[in-house]
Amino acid sequence: MRTLVFDGRAGAAGDMICAALIAAGADPDALAPVTDRLPIRYEVGETTKNGIRATTVDVLLDGDGDTDSSDVESDGGSDRDHGGGHGHDDHDHAHDSPERAHDDHERAEGADIHRSYPEVVALVESMALPDSVESIALDAFERLGRAEASVHGTDLDETHFHEVGADDAIADVVGAALLLDDLDPERVVSTPVATGGGEVEMSHGVYPVPAPATTEIVAGADFSVVGGPVDRELLTPTGAAILAAVADGADALPDLAVDAAGYGAGDATFEKHPNVLRALVGEGADSDAESHAHADAHAHGDTPRDTDERRDHGLVHDDVAVLETNLDDAAPEVLGGLQETLKRAGARDVTIVPTTMKKSRPGHLSLIHIS
Repeated sequence: MRTLVFDGRAGAAGDMICAALIAAGADPDALAPVTDRLPIRYEVGETTKNGIRATTVDVLLDGDGDTDSSDVESDGGSDRDHGGGHGHDDHDHAHDSPERAHDDHERAEGADIHRSYPEVVALVESMALPDSVESIALDAFERLGRAEASVHGTDLDETHFHEVGADDAIADVVGAALLLDDLDPERVVSTPVATGGGEVEMSHGVYPVPAPATTEIVAGADFSVVGGPVDRELLTPTGAAILAAVADGADALPDLAVDAAGYGAGDATFEKHPNVLRALVGEGADSDAESHAHADAHAHGDTPRDTDERRDHGLVHDDVAVLETNLDDAAPEVLGGLQETLKRAGARDVTIVPTTMKKSRPGHLSLIHIS
């Protein structure tokens, strides 16, 4: 089974996901539906992070930068409000690498665009995207919208985006969906994603990392998160929403015959940790088992998602039956021989626990594990 694995030990953001997908083999020309609809352009380049050559993706204004926007006030739901600039979503320009230095007027993120959740949905739907691409993009934005609504106590349709409704965030979300479609994996997996640590300053105050919106998004995601490795915000709401929309979780890198590997760079440079998101593409070693599992699920009326949850995405599960038997008045030497006999017969384990039977008679509870 063709598998794409995201290794997020340095976190993830929208631009890093797009860059990692391009570095792993996706064609940047697949991004045309976004540039056809929005006054932006993607600039794909290269940088080096702690000795690792990585791909960069910047979203720049094309032309005068005018675009449709609503005049609504922001309710504080944004990547900027949630610390997205701390190394990833391009708001912390003090940490830009020389290769990515652009004048502020060139960067699409500088445009002060406010869109409501329904306006973002309408814009995405107007791009005439393939169904699978549109589905991923709308899923990611719904996760962002529900996170903002939960944090601020509003309804989804009343949620107003600031940075995550701007052109650059839409370019990241829809761009990632388009690049993923071009890469065409059969399965997408994410190992635990680093959130960073410390605190992040937002318009409403100072909050711990992960920021509130990111926390809401990962609570509904299949992948897990870990703190560190630096006291900076490493996982942004946009990055979390994209991964949550496309990736199953795994505790470690699954069995994979790697065909391609790519690195997507964030802006910041850390002393000991390369600020890159790695993407690996290859054939999963368990492709036959995967097919059988989905066939069994279909035969039993289960969805693939049901089967995935039982398999727990990368963990090996075994079906084990437990047979319990109460033994009344059995001699110790008999029980000792019984354990060896049951194991020779195929029991995986045998446990015998002293207990008290009716009328206070001593007895034993035998637990026999059978695969």
